[in-house]
Amino acid sequence: MNIFFHHVGQDGADRDFPKTIQTKVQLKKLIADKAIKDPELIKKLEQAFPSGEFNCWGVPQGAKSVITNLKNGDYVFLVESSRINGMVSALSPVKLFEKYEMRALSEYLWQDSKFPYIFFFDTVNIELMWIQFLEDMGYKENFSPRGNFYKIDNKRFDKFGGAIEYISNILNSYSRYLGEDTITYILNEDIEEYALLNTQYEEGKLVALAKDAPILKDLFPSKRTVKISSREKAFRILVKKNYDYKCAICDVSLKSPTGIPAIHASHIYPKNQNGNDDLRNGICLCFLHHWAFDSGWLSIDDDYRILIRDYIPKTKEYENIYRFKEKKINLPKDSRFWPHPLFLSASRVFYGF
Repeated sequence: MNIFFHHVGQDGADRDFPKTIQTKVQLKKLIADKAIKDPELIKKLEQAFPSGEFNCWGVPQGAKSVITNLKNGDYVFLVESSRINGMVSALSPVKLFEKYEMRALSEYLWQDSKFPYIFFFDTVNIELMWIQFLEDMGYKENFSPRGNFYKIDNKRFDKFGGAIEYISNILNSYSRYLGEDTITYILNEDIEEYALLNTQYEEGKLVALAKDAPILKDLFPSKRTVKISSREKAFRILVKKNYDYKCAICDVSLKSPTGIPAIHASHIYPKNQNGNDDLRNGICLCFLHHWAFDSGWLSIDDDYRILIRDYIPKTKEYENIYRFKEKKINLPKDSRFWPHPLFLSASRVFYGF
């Protein structure tokens, strides 16, 4: 099994994803409209997709040298955008790929014949940030995919336990609508069962957690290893997203030369005390205020106002901490993910406020 990715670009995604990634293509219509005439291809599509519908994607002729290595059973990540807030928004478990050009089908599907190498699958919607994908794959921050189709070196998955383990982590952590049974079917390539189960399950395990009464400590902590668990990655990504990539204290997000925000997803009740990965135990902070929070110079009350130690030095070096005293923090737009009093009060006790 190999894993590939295609940088589509925001314009291409906006224009073409609704046609064949977010919408199923009907085989009967393709046949009726003579978009597909090859009886052998029709037979293979009927066998791969008994429901008679599927998703598909095409890449330009310039990608021939890479895409001809694609096989049934491989996976393709579709990168919507490689900008700072860019997303890898779709995963394609390839069920059928014929290594020849299908220009007429490309013209029919996307009103352009320049995407002739077409592969067929059932879309798995994911919410994986491009910067997280770069980190996972060990690519440099300034890596620019420029619309290309890439095969990922399998050695890059060794730290995850292999390519299939990485895919499993992605399905568990970043898929919007998948349950555990669905993930099992995807990995086992059971198309019919996947189609039945690929409904609105929950918007991820962490999002679903916000519906329940909070629990201070993680009941099932992941074992601490060199690699970060998929759950921790999901926590970091979603907390930053909830706070619009801005510090909850100062509302600022400095950025690196490549546009990566200088913010952290912090646990309110500390992770080193087995604090839960509940999104209501998360807060987005810049480097300075993350340090100030974790070192005990500041805290937050149940009304979301900032508490500052009375004995903090009133010097210029500390001004960007103490000047926010009694200011209300910036909260997520979605109130489901506002810091919960359980975590706020436990944090104040822990740090001696």
